[in-house]
Amino acid sequence: MIGYTIKLKSKTAISMLCWEDENGVLGQDGVVFNYELLKSNLFYRQGVKLVGAKDIDVEDYKQYAYLIENQLGQKTYINLNWIKEFEGAPSLGNYTEIEEGKLKVTDLHYVVPSTGELIELSTLPTCSSCGDIATNTLDNGKLLCNKCLEHLVEPHNYSYKPTPKFIGKQLKADTDTPVWYGIEVEVSTDKKKLGKFMSKYIDNLYLKSDSSIMGRGYNVELVSHPHSFKELMKKDSWVSNIDELPTRDEKENGVHIHISRTAFVSDTHYSLFYFLLHNMHTISTKVGGRELTDYCRLRPLGRVHSKTKEKTNGERRVYLNETNEDTVEARFFKSTTNSTNLKAYIQYIESLI
Repeated sequence: MIGYTIKLKSKTAISMLCWEDENGVLGQDGVVFNYELLKSNLFYRQGVKLVGAKDIDVEDYKQYAYLIENQLGQKTYINLNWIKEFEGAPSLGNYTEIEEGKLKVTDLHYVVPSTGELIELSTLPTCSSCGDIATNTLDNGKLLCNKCLEHLVEPHNYSYKPTPKFIGKQLKADTDTPVWYGIEVEVSTDKKKLGKFMSKYIDNLYLKSDSSIMGRGYNVELVSHPHSFKELMKKDSWVSNIDELPTRDEKENGVHIHISRTAFVSDTHYSLFYFLLHNMHTISTKVGGRELTDYCRLRPLGRVHSKTKEKTNGERRVYLNETNEDTVEARFFKSTTNSTNLKAYIQYIESLI
């Protein structure tokens, strides 16, 4: 028997919470309120203990009946709303949320419904963000509750554009013409593992919604702030550890690599890159693993190109998208959470530049 005490509310207080069924039986949420039984069997004496619980079918929420035991070993079910105090702490009632199998019944106590065990809040690990029960331990030892982990995977809308943070140092040869890469990875993955991944790389990545992403998992687009090539190739970079995210290979999903226009020394340099990239489209699609579909059409314009954005809307869903002011976007890569493959994509572009 669990060693803590419960005090019930008065007959009047409980009666006000109850209602009669079609047979005239008074109760609440499927639990009968028999005051005379409770009183005659000493359930109103100090020393009544909670020893178990059972599920009750209620229309729109999870509900339980709680099994209490008196000092004589007699037991009966009650509704949690009928309890006035646990160990002297006021009860919160029967409608608080279940957190990993624990129900908060006072500001100081949780109950495990399956056993009736009472747990003091002070003995439980707490979330480092909000102070609630921590149910997730991250790789760095940080503790988070489910709500805070959920917050990490809430995507921004498709048009979201934060102020870019430029991360990493340039190679010595690129000091005067810095090369920055922004990576977009369309994934269908595990939501909880994504939350843990984002907790480590929240300064490097953000999430966006995209209705075109296919898959039966949690569909979202991982978008990076601009990174240097050197930074992306580090062993502790998000690219090196993207294997932590499980995903199925959906042929419709892609990886898009944005290349800063500052990477090109001149219009001539950019034109050479443009024509080389298009002439090598067979190799590019072999490396990228993506067919030239409606999301990635091969539409070379056949003219000399400028490294700066020209006064034209152009087409976005092409092999090389030139419509952005600060970047050009290579779109011929298949989605992957394999770090070796993702690094190969970036290395391919770097070699061509």
